[in-house]
Amino acid sequence: MDELLEVVWSVNEATEGLSNHLVWGLAVRSRRNEELTRLLDIMEINGLCNVVVFDANGRETVFSCALPSRQLLAECA
Repeated sequence: MDELLEVVWSVNEATEGLSNHLVWGLAVRSRRNEELTRLLDIMEINGLCNVVVFDANGRETVFSCALPSRQLLAECA
């Protein structure tokens, strides 16, 4: 079985006490266009990956990202 690809991002703020939704928003807003394009490329090629976000205190939050299954099925057809 292939190992799941990971994209690692860091944010300059502490995320303790924030919801995953807020952590994700903070991480995405602080990315350069090239980083977001890389994530989209990985998603298009592999269909899924993990995004690991490290905050200023080293706290780790992991997000599983996957294309919707119907999109994957359409691309495989």
